[in-house]
Amino acid sequence: MKKNLFVVCILLISVNFAQAQLPFKLGFKAGLNASRFLGPAETDNDGNTLEKFSNNTGFLVGVNAGFPFNNIFGARVELQYSINGGRRLFESQNAYQKFTTIDSKPIVTTGYKRYNLNTFNSYIQLPVSLYAKLFKKIEISAGISPGFLISSTGTGEIKHVFNGTTTLKDNTLVQELDYNYGSDKIGSIAGNPVNFNLNTEAIATRSILNAYENFTEKSGGYYESFDLGALLGLAYYFNSSLYLGANMYYGLKDVSRETYDISLQKLDAGKFIKRNDFDRNFALQFMLGFQF
Repeated sequence: MKKNLFVVCILLISVNFAQAQLPFKLGFKAGLNASRFLGPAETDNDGNTLEKFSNNTGFLVGVNAGFPFNNIFGARVELQYSINGGRRLFESQNAYQKFTTIDSKPIVTTGYKRYNLNTFNSYIQLPVSLYAKLFKKIEISAGISPGFLISSTGTGEIKHVFNGTTTLKDNTLVQELDYNYGSDKIGSIAGNPVNFNLNTEAIATRSILNAYENFTEKSGGYYESFDLGALLGLAYYFNSSLYLGANMYYGLKDVSRETYDISLQKLDAGKFIKRNDFDRNFALQFMLGFQF
């Protein structure tokens, strides 16, 4: 928290100083993000890749203040709302399946598992960049972008096909994933009860799973509240005010907490295996902007 407050103070001081020393231009922009997580994919014992990460789409909107040093170079400070995140698909023919019986006894078996999750993380970001105008129409820029997570959700489904004998049709169980990483609590339940027999055991679960379904304690949210990334930008100006721009955002921090970063493939003596992957945000941002 102290680090976050320090960053905000520095930005505010910079803006006040710039306003006192230089003329500035105000502007706004709106656009779309094509974002994903960059991190190591889980593999099985033979080295086969079990995970795929792909893009999802979110929007961004923001205001900015530009401070030209001369006709070519300048600096820009922005305030924007941006939805990042990404899609994660895990699929294995022989992964663990962990449930509890009706009398709360843990049961672990193996079988086919397909875990498909689409995550949306909303940030308030404060990009600070330097820019250079080339040939009057083209602008290149580079900078950093601190971000503060304000909401985090995920939707998807998990599919199990059991190797044992069950009372389920085709030995298949499909459950909806409805995650709210901020408000979901340990032990909270959703959806309808789903009871079935697995071999000789009576299993009790739900049709909808929350973000912390498999954990016994909650220590903060799944994603870190502060992010920091590097920015590279390119913009084309149709005139002195209207422009079309594109940015590349490359995260410099691990955004997932170690507490919840677990293997979906295997357990260690019935307990979760912590992976502690370095998962960073990555986004291509496309926007239409106007300054005056």
